[in-house]
Amino acid sequence: MFFAYIASLALAVMTAWLYGRSTDRYVEEIHLKAAENERQTEVLKKDNLTLSSELNAEKGKVAGLQKAAADAQRDLSEQKGKTAALETAASAAKQQLAEQQGRTAILERAASDAKAEMARQQERAANLERLTSEARTELARQQARAAEAEKSLLELKELTKHRWLTDEERRIIIAEAQRFPWARVTIRCIFLNPESCDFAKQIANTLRLSTWIVDGPTGVAAEERGRPLRGIRVYVRDLKNPPAHAFPLDWALARAGYPSRPDTDETLSADDVVLVIGVR
Repeated sequence: MFFAYIASLALAVMTAWLYGRSTDRYVEEIHLKAAENERQTEVLKKDNLTLSSELNAEKGKVAGLQKAAADAQRDLSEQKGKTAALETAASAAKQQLAEQQGRTAILERAASDAKAEMARQQERAANLERLTSEARTELARQQARAAEAEKSLLELKELTKHRWLTDEERRIIIAEAQRFPWARVTIRCIFLNPESCDFAKQIANTLRLSTWIVDGPTGVAAEERGRPLRGIRVYVRDLKNPPAHAFPLDWALARAGYPSRPDTDETLSADDVVLVIGVR
């Protein structure tokens, strides 16, 4: 028993020693771990301080950013207000522009209508001017025709007007013819022309009063260029050697206002003088 007790006690002591030694190592490890933990804690504290500083710095930055964001939000709100005001002004300007464009369109349409009306007026004026010009031209032609007709009428009246010897004209013819008494002349007139033959009779009677020997008047179909002979002609055979009383007869008629034209007729004899009273 004793040995067993001693063995047990030795075992207990051994176990205690082993436990104590084991405990010391454990404690030492715990201390080491604690030191390591403290070191790590210090490191973590330092890191924490650093992170805290950085966090505070970041917080400052965040606060700055938040302030900047607030300022930006405020500026954005103000800008939105300005934008809304500008949009309102733009809308009003668009409306005014639309109204102005409407008025401009109305004015342009009115201007276009006015131009079209002016063009129509100008065209009507041009037509009126053309018609006026044509009317003036036609009037000028009518006036010219009227003047020509009046001239022709006057000529016709003058042509159809009977020639009559006045007393003064008879006196002149007689005075000139008496310088060649008993001269012979043949008087002819235009056949079927009463005026020609009546005037020829007056001249014949006047010459007879101056003692001239007058044959006729007799009607003949005297023509010139297909028309009845006009005016008064004194015919002889040769104008270079006319009878002595041929040119005095021509002179007497001219002085009385009835000029004649000397002409030749080869069928006449050298002493013949033929007075032809043509139409007017």
